[in-house]
Amino acid sequence: ETLPQFKPTFKLKVGTDVYDAKRRPAWTDRILYKVNTGNYDDVKLKLTQQNYRSHPEFYESDHKPVSSFFRIAVFSNKLADQLLLKAFHPVVKFHIDEVYLDEDNVLVYTVDTKDMRYLRSWDWIGVYRADTFNLETYLAFLWAPSHPARDNAYELYFDENVFIRSGKYRLAYHSSDSRDILGISHPFPA
Repeated sequence: ETLPQFKPTFKLKVGTDVYDAKRRPAWTDRILYKVNTGNYDDVKLKLTQQNYRSHPEFYESDHKPVSSFFRIAVFSNKLADQLLLKAFHPVVKFHIDEVYLDEDNVLVYTVDTKDMRYLRSWDWIGVYRADTFNLETYLAFLWAPSHPARDNAYELYFDENVFIRSGKYRLAYHSSDSRDILGISHPFPA
C-alpha cells in the first residue's frame, strides 16, 4: 500500500467534514494491492499505483470513500511482438491542440495503417472528466468516423454542448468488436 497523503477517512460526523471528538480519526478505508511478478515464464508483471485519493465530497456516512488508479505492465513491446499479440500498443493516438468552451470543436486522432484492421463500424469515442476513473461515466460520445479525413487522420466534430464547464477532459476510443480501449488521450484543458 502507498501511504495515504490525505486526511483520515473515518470517524467523521455524518453529513459534515468534522471529526467526532469522542472517537480517534483513522484511515480505515484503504486499498491494498499485490502483484505476483514471477507467476509466468518469460513474463514479468509490474503494477504501479498512479493515484490514491479520498473523496471528501461525500457526506452520507462517517467514512469518506477512497479510490486508486493503477497502471499494469504485462509484456514488454519486444515480448508482445514475439508472442504475436495483436494491438498491444495503443492503436488510436489523439492529437489535441486547443479545446474551447461553448463552441464547436474539431479534434483529431490518427491510426497507423497496419492497425486499421482493429477498427470497426460501431466503435465510439467517449468524453470524460480527466479525474474520472469509471468508463461508464462518460459525459458525451461520438461514433467513430468510418473513413479518415486525410492520410491516417480522423476528425471528430463535437458541438458546443459537449465542453461547457472549464476543467480537464480525456477521450477514450472504445472498440465495439472486442470491447477494448484502443486509445486514451492525455488530459487536456477546455
